[in-house]
Amino acid sequence: MIAGIVVFIFTFNAVEGKGENHYSEDKAVIPYANFQIWNTYAWDEKIAEGPVDDRFSPFVRRGRVGLKGAPYENLYYNVQLSFDNLGKDDYMVRGTNNVKSIDVWSAYFTWSIPKTTLFNLSSGFMLPHISRECTTNPWSVSSLDKAYTSCYLRRFVTGKNNGIGPGVNLGGFKNFKHASVIYNLGVYNNLNNSTTAGVKYAPLYVGRVVFTLGAPELKKYKYTLSSTFFGKKRSVSLGVGGSRQGAADSYTSNRTYGMDLLLEYNGFHVDGEYYWLEREASGKTFDYTTSHVRVSYRMKIGKCFLEPSFMHMAFEGEDAAPSGFYNGTHYLNDYGINWHIASKKLKLYFHVVSQYGSGTKNYLISNGGEKGDYAALALQVTL
Repeated sequence: MIAGIVVFIFTFNAVEGKGENHYSEDKAVIPYANFQIWNTYAWDEKIAEGPVDDRFSPFVRRGRVGLKGAPYENLYYNVQLSFDNLGKDDYMVRGTNNVKSIDVWSAYFTWSIPKTTLFNLSSGFMLPHISRECTTNPWSVSSLDKAYTSCYLRRFVTGKNNGIGPGVNLGGFKNFKHASVIYNLGVYNNLNNSTTAGVKYAPLYVGRVVFTLGAPELKKYKYTLSSTFFGKKRSVSLGVGGSRQGAADSYTSNRTYGMDLLLEYNGFHVDGEYYWLEREASGKTFDYTTSHVRVSYRMKIGKCFLEPSFMHMAFEGEDAAPSGFYNGTHYLNDYGINWHIASKKLKLYFHVVSQYGSGTKNYLISNGGEKGDYAALALQVTL
C-alpha cells in the first residue's frame, strides 16, 4: 500500500512538473559486483569432542552482485544478491559454510521529495538504522571484517545475523556552514528469522540521528553509509539510535539504545559505538551490552594509501540467561594493515584476529565448541 502511494506521488510529480523529471537511460540500470576473498589460517578451534586441526582455507568471504540505478532524478533503487562464505571450511573463523547458495541480500527503493534533502522515503527488504555499524557498508571498514557489534545488535533486534527485513524508512539530512544533521526513522515487520512475525504481533520501530561538526558526511541522501574517506577530511560525528518492539512470541518487550562516534582528521580515523540491549521475557529483565572501537591512519604513498588498523570488540551478557538470546562474554582484537591500491576499488590487506570469552552460546562459543584465532591475507575488489 505504502509503495503504491509513493509510486503514485512520484508519477504525479513526474508529469506535473513540466517534464522536469525525465527518464535517464544511462542511469536507469547499473550492474555492479563486489568481492572479498580471504586466504585464512586458523588455529585453536575446538568442538564439543575436543580440538580440531589447525588449517588453511581460501574462500569468498563476501560475494555480491546486483543492479542499481536512478531512472528518474528523485528515484533510486538497489537489488543485491549474495554468495557469502563460498567454500569456507566449517571449522574456521566466522559464518556458516556456503556450498552453492545464492540469496537475495537486499532489494529496496528510495524516493526523494524534490528540492529538499530532508525527506527521502525508502521501502523494501533492507537494513534497519539502529547504529552506525549496522548500516555501514562492509567494503569501507578498516578492520578485516565488520565488528560483531552489528551482528549482536541485529540478532537481538531481528533474529537474523544480517538484520535485513521488510520495512519502510523516512530519512534525510541538512548541511549548515560548519555542521550537519542526518536522521532515519523506520518501521519494520520483524519476521524473526522465519516467514512470520509469530502468533503475537508488534511492529519493530527503529531510529537514529547523527550530529556532525566539520565536513558533512552526505551531499546526497544515501540509505547506507561509508566509513572510508580519502583526502583531508576533518569532522566529528555523534550518533544516537535504538529500537523498540512490544510483545512477540518469545518476549514481552525488546529494546536497544546507544551511541556511536566517528572522527576523521587528515587520514586519522576513529569510530566506535556502545549499545545497551534489554529484553523482558518470562517475567524477568535481561541486560546485555555490545561495543567496539576502531582506529586507523591512512598514509598516502604515491598514488596508493597504506593504513595500519586496530579494532577491539566486546559483548557482555548474562550467564546462560533463558531469554532466547546469547549469553556470556565475547572479546575480539583485530590487528592489521590495509594497502589501498585504488581508492575504494582495490584493496590488499593482512590482519590477525584473536578472541576469547565465556558462556554457552554466542558468536564465539556454541554447541560445546569455541572458535579459535586466525590470520588472513585478503583481497577486496569493488566493480
